[in-house]
Amino acid sequence: MVGVVVPSLPVSRSSVTSRRRGSGHGIITTMNRAVVELVVEGLQGRHVFAHAHSAGVGHHGVRVVLSDGREALWDVDGAAGLEAQVMRDGVLVGYVPKIIGSEAFSLEETVEAIATAKYT
Repeated sequence: MVGVVVPSLPVSRSSVTSRRRGSGHGIITTMNRAVVELVVEGLQGRHVFAHAHSAGVGHHGVRVVLSDGREALWDVDGAAGLEAQVMRDGVLVGYVPKIIGSEAFSLEETVEAIATAKYT
């Protein structure tokens, strides 16, 4: 059975827009290797056990190891927006649905989204 993981983030477009204004940082449009490394660095700075993950040619994402043996693979499909697959021993056991407005997140907002996601 696949469970749904609900992130603890605002889901309205207006709240995302207002958070972005004045941040002074660019918007992440794709998760290339360089962006993944920056996100991983930000997560590790927040004591999140995160690593760069390669999901094939040209597909990069963030792997977060969870305390109960699961792992969350963030944005490995190359699609716009931030979402995750939650895996245990290579089997899909849950997911984080696409976070509305995440295709316009800055680096800091992306790190915040991944760091504060609830995997229940």
